[in-house]
Amino acid sequence: MKKRIVFLGLLSLTGLLKAQEGYWTNFIDPDRVREIVEQDNYLFLPTSAGLIEVNLETGAFERWSKVNGLPSNWVMAVAFHPLSGDLYVGTFDKGIAVRRSGEDEWSLLPMPDAAINGTNTEYGVICMTFDAAGGLWIGSYRGAHYYNGTSWEKYNKTYGLATYFDDVYDIKVTETGDVYAASRGAFRLENGKWRNLGPLDESGDPLSDFSRTSLHIDEAGGLWYATGGGVIGYYYDNDWEMVEEFAGFTGSSFGRRVTLLEVAGSERPEILLHRNSWYHWKDEAWQPKDGVLSLRPKSGCVLNSGERVAVMEDHLVFEQGDSIVYNEYMFEGQAGGFVTSSDGALWGFDEKKLYNMLTGNTISYPTGARLGAQLYWKNAQFAPDGSLWSVNDHRVYRYEQQGWTVYDSTNSILPGEGDYWHLLEISPSGRVSFSAGDRGAYHFDGLDWHHSPESVLPPLEYWSHERTPQGLWVLAEFGSNGTLIPALWDGKDLKYGSNFDPDDAQSTFRLHYDPYRGWLWAAGNRSLLYFDGDSWHTYDLPDEEGFRISGIRDFIPGPDFLIIAEFLDLWIEHEGEWEVYNFENSPMYKGGIDKVGLDPEGGIWLTHTNFSMLPVNAVDRFQRFNPQEVIEQATIPDQLTVIGNPIQNGQLVLYRPHSFSSAATLQVFDATGRLVPVQPASIVGGFLRARVQGLAAGWYVAVVQDNGQRFTAPFVVGQ
Repeated sequence: MKKRIVFLGLLSLTGLLKAQEGYWTNFIDPDRVREIVEQDNYLFLPTSAGLIEVNLETGAFERWSKVNGLPSNWVMAVAFHPLSGDLYVGTFDKGIAVRRSGEDEWSLLPMPDAAINGTNTEYGVICMTFDAAGGLWIGSYRGAHYYNGTSWEKYNKTYGLATYFDDVYDIKVTETGDVYAASRGAFRLENGKWRNLGPLDESGDPLSDFSRTSLHIDEAGGLWYATGGGVIGYYYDNDWEMVEEFAGFTGSSFGRRVTLLEVAGSERPEILLHRNSWYHWKDEAWQPKDGVLSLRPKSGCVLNSGERVAVMEDHLVFEQGDSIVYNEYMFEGQAGGFVTSSDGALWGFDEKKLYNMLTGNTISYPTGARLGAQLYWKNAQFAPDGSLWSVNDHRVYRYEQQGWTVYDSTNSILPGEGDYWHLLEISPSGRVSFSAGDRGAYHFDGLDWHHSPESVLPPLEYWSHERTPQGLWVLAEFGSNGTLIPALWDGKDLKYGSNFDPDDAQSTFRLHYDPYRGWLWAAGNRSLLYFDGDSWHTYDLPDEEGFRISGIRDFIPGPDFLIIAEFLDLWIEHEGEWEVYNFENSPMYKGGIDKVGLDPEGGIWLTHTNFSMLPVNAVDRFQRFNPQEVIEQATIPDQLTVIGNPIQNGQLVLYRPHSFSSAATLQVFDATGRLVPVQPASIVGGFLRARVQGLAAGWYVAVVQDNGQRFTAPFVVGQ
């Protein structure tokens, strides 16, 4: 049957999501806070997570982003129209949004064709200001532009000194109408051209460090000019005076910034050195502000009341010590991925903690242990009793409500050595199994540790694994080219899957067992495969225009849906229809997708990395599915599972999602199909158990008859 493709455009998206009761939520760490603007007892913070609007009376804040109408989350500048009071918001990549005075809706300011056609650097806003007549000046990465209310004009022609006028970091307009711009040097607009005023270095070139620069015009008409590296000069009556106090300032190599802050009635600006300190003029010298304003501010402003306010990490700090936290991002740094607990709750993790994506509860890692990177490789799982297990550095960590317990060679039979430890499985009975590399496998039954020295997995450092009714599947390296393909581990050897041709198959990176279909999925960079119990098949992905293949990152199979996190797009197949979402047609964060998770209420969570693979502190949630439908559809088919495979201690333990009845009977067949004798089975604690000490090492099949139904499950008896 041909699947129907659903394409989402900006205009059709709203109606479609409304019909599906779907909506997006963004959680982005609002770093790179630019100059703060005060208007009518509100503060407006342009950030990389949108525009944050703070009520100074109540401390309440609202974040404007792609979710609620802004064209972009990356806000660079804010300005108010001097005549109408309309709010103008300049973005890095999507032009300028306007909110009319007294309204809540946003509209896009008409832009030239270059901006509409996606020439982001031409009209990517860096700074923005109005003149007295209501004309709008913007500084961009391609000069300065002026909007008179009906049309745009570009100003990038220069004359005078050796000039470099391209990136414009600041624009100021005097009361007399003079226009100054900061690029590589300070510029003044004269007869439609920019004149480079300097200052000059020793070689006669404009003094600049190609970083962010800042301007301030004092009441006498003098021009203050500061580079990102801390060079500050004062220009008055065609002459420069250099300020030596800050010449040695060197901020971080990324995002260095010096902001000159206006102070009413003062002949000199105040100086904020990004992540350094805040300076004011006192006793004929610039001195650091006392108190909280000296604690590495990122940005700041002087309020109309005269009080200072600074951005410190993720909150506003006022001069009197009050603060307002405006960051809703839940992780410390980049989110690493997701893990699901036994009750279905979705937990995200970073380098320091796990975070319940719906309740906000956290589990901090034990002091001194960095488990975050290991969680990425599926090295942590929740047990049925709610405890959390993880393996790292030849130790096993167990978290319960009362805290962490650490098992190692000092308090257990664990060896304290061995290559590549991996947590393998936590069975429905709560039995924990993991591989200690060449030291064999270890199991914890709730009270004691047990050792299976013969169960040695290949020495694989990074690999995915999944327990299925056929046994334990792992991604094993094949050949010398590093190709990883699925293989079944029988307790001693790895056996490659039926009809999975290692010579033709591309490398896979992730396994996922789907209990709804009874399939084992294997994801590669550009393909999705599944094993139906007999052979491997390729799953048909959409190849129509709009579904670009740039690399599968993660996936989730569900009862009647399939979620694929493609590097640039989120693909959803639901009831035979495909949908595609990305940062161009939805409020998704602009950046690559990394991991995907599904919470119990049907929300799809995405973590991100940017296009250069650097860390990105951003998480999205898309409420796509009806929660009740997900609950009703998430019934796992009744099947038989062997607990602890290979068999340990001569006891066969079987589990069904539906309870065994008292009429359940057990038969065991060997690899040749012969019936082998075992002790009669009994039901203990909901599990069907039978003693099988007499079975020789090898493959067997358990067959259970229960109320007219027949269930089978293979198992292995080890050496």
